[in-house]
Amino acid sequence: MAYSAHYGGGIMVHDGGELFADGDEDRVLITDHRAIYDGGGVYVYGTGRATLINTYIARNITEDHGAGLYVTNGGTSGYQVVMDRIETCPFIISCSEFEKNSFINELVYINNSKVKISRTLFDRNEQIGANNEYALINVRPGAVLHMSHSNMLSNDSDYLFVNTGTTEVSHHTAAKNYSQPLSGGASDSHVWWSSFGNLRFENSIFQDTQGGYNAPTTSPNISGKCNLIDNSVNWPGDSYTIGTAQFINVTGGDTRQLSSSEGVDMCQEDTFAWSTNRDIEYQSSPVNENTNPQGLPGEVGGLYDAGFDEVYDNIGTDEFLLTVQKEGSGTGVVISDPLGISCGSDCTEVVFNGTLVKLTATGTSNSDFISWRACPLPSGNDCFVTVTESQTIYAEFQPDDLIFSDGFE
Repeated sequence: MAYSAHYGGGIMVHDGGELFADGDEDRVLITDHRAIYDGGGVYVYGTGRATLINTYIARNITEDHGAGLYVTNGGTSGYQVVMDRIETCPFIISCSEFEKNSFINELVYINNSKVKISRTLFDRNEQIGANNEYALINVRPGAVLHMSHSNMLSNDSDYLFVNTGTTEVSHHTAAKNYSQPLSGGASDSHVWWSSFGNLRFENSIFQDTQGGYNAPTTSPNISGKCNLIDNSVNWPGDSYTIGTAQFINVTGGDTRQLSSSEGVDMCQEDTFAWSTNRDIEYQSSPVNENTNPQGLPGEVGGLYDAGFDEVYDNIGTDEFLLTVQKEGSGTGVVISDPLGISCGSDCTEVVFNGTLVKLTATGTSNSDFISWRACPLPSGNDCFVTVTESQTIYAEFQPDDLIFSDGFE
């Protein structure tokens, strides 16, 4: 592979620059680049900013730091880089992704900057040099990483996280990650290496892993709650439950849980103010499954699944899905009271059994609301429904100049 650049093999965003990549119903591809020094895929510096939506970063190489993403000197007053998926992506889980990048030191490097990574896959990335202390993500002093509903699967890396800054991880799933030395057999990756800084895990799954290496295990350095792990060495007390998650097809790359997995309905809500209750499939959480009686094992009263995906297979008796579907050739929005549905973009909400919900439809862009369908109690633009089962209610919108078959508007 030829060199693409000294820094930022795929894209360089420097002082004053701004990158907005949005794959919408497809993906933006940043692939097959090589940097001599830092940032094989994307390099973001100083006042530069990058928003990576439905973006696929793959098969990039760097000779030094950040084969996939390198972020530096942006400060922590706001996010310098945001990476996420949106609802319109047609792929179930692989909308935002780092895949098969090759690195000497780390895949993602963050220094004196603030980064948010959500609903993103890290799969089959590999270390290629002789350095035996490398990581998928390296958070340096003065840096902040917020990470949620993401997945690390089958990566060759000694550590998942090297943290000397501040890292908060919520609803993360890691499985089958391994360290392959230059000689000898492979071993399970360590979850973290850290001698200072603050690293906290919540509502996550770590399987086929070792805990921390060369790291203190007590607050304020390493802390957490409601994590399902299979090896408790160097994990802080009261931060985990020992168990084995059951995945749909881990060999085939799908580590969403089966409804029978111990991580289902294991946790109460995470404590991070920045997080959102949208899983890797962009579904709302929590959803109550009948298979785990709310936190056995786990936190008493738990409804949130540990890991990056919320299971929707066998919804329990105390919560149901209320869905709005728009019909007709016009445009409009439907808003719920209590808040939750804004359709628009968010047309499904988990509602507790017996809740009275009012839906209000409003036409937009020279369109009128026409009527409700499957609404138990319609009243003009409002629909009243007491939720006692999962159901779909339809709202019809038509252009305001539409002429009907009877000759009247």
